[in-house]
Amino acid sequence: MTHLGACAAARVGHTSEARRLWKAVSDAFPNATPASANLAAATARSPGAETPLSMLEAENVLPIGILHRLRDHPDQAQDILPGLDAANAYLNALYLNGSSRMRQIVRIILLQRLTHQDTGAAELLRGYLRLNIGTPEERQQMLSSLREHGMLGDEDQVEFWDGNEMRQLTLFSMEIHREPSDSGLPPDLDRLLEESIIAHGERRYGDAEAALEAILESVPDHPTALSNLAALRDIDGHPDEAKRLLQRALELDPDYLFARCNLARRRILDGDLDAADALLAGQGDQRRIHIQDLINLYGTLAMLNAAKGQNDEARALLDTLEPMIANDDEARRLTDARRLAIQASPDGSFLRALFADMMKRE
Repeated sequence: MTHLGACAAARVGHTSEARRLWKAVSDAFPNATPASANLAAATARSPGAETPLSMLEAENVLPIGILHRLRDHPDQAQDILPGLDAANAYLNALYLNGSSRMRQIVRIILLQRLTHQDTGAAELLRGYLRLNIGTPEERQQMLSSLREHGMLGDEDQVEFWDGNEMRQLTLFSMEIHREPSDSGLPPDLDRLLEESIIAHGERRYGDAEAALEAILESVPDHPTALSNLAALRDIDGHPDEAKRLLQRALELDPDYLFARCNLARRRILDGDLDAADALLAGQGDQRRIHIQDLINLYGTLAMLNAAKGQNDEARALLDTLEPMIANDDEARRLTDARRLAIQASPDGSFLRALFADMMKRE
């Protein structure tokens, strides 16, 4: 009751009284998560800024049976929570007034309802994108799920709070997915390909090369193995060999976007921007694309724009990708794309543009 009284005091603007009451709760009950979170947020907030309140905890608002199952099987939350038969309006109240744990529970339920084309759940999630509640990563996950389930239309504009400011985002006319791709290799070679990718990511380049060479001994014309080997040749300082392998991969599969983008990047670094333009022409017109292909494509287009001195266009492409990032691997790929755009930029102008944009946001 003291915690809820503090929330009421904060809502009517009595912030100092709210802090006093939350401190009393936190001192008496160190594990009182919402009170402690609110006290920290109210203490750290800027003058005049509104502090999002965490009023409710799961123990107060969810059925005891659900809570017991979550306690006994925390790794099964994705299976347990969608069974909660609660109205969207009730879930909305929990999200807006709940703790971070409560918001996580509501997100799991609403995102699951997207699979059943629940337009009410989609409307709530779309509204959460513009609120300064939770983290930008959580809002990015919601935006990605809305797009993946077709709950946002082609060229839709959405408002997105990025942690610093409200941004207007125009979505893609293509469907973005994260489904695993079929390598076309038999199981033993498919495992080798996966091992080579892991080794590459861990910078064990010798192991990666050995695995790819073993694949190519059995399947000499496998586009993915050729393209991945080209990346290793680039690292080894043999760009001509890398280009030869990428061209061969494209001859075998003209639709292989990774090889096309990687060859375009090589052309950009060589200063042959016309050849890069030709390689990338029309690639943004695809109706369905894997998220990794999208990052590669938009990153390469940003690199090309930066090489031409078109910094605003390059930055817009990279900014468009940000809300789609859902895990560490995708974040790393986006970081690599920024690095390559900086590398391709004449006289460091793209880096200066990024720095100026950062200072403006600050």
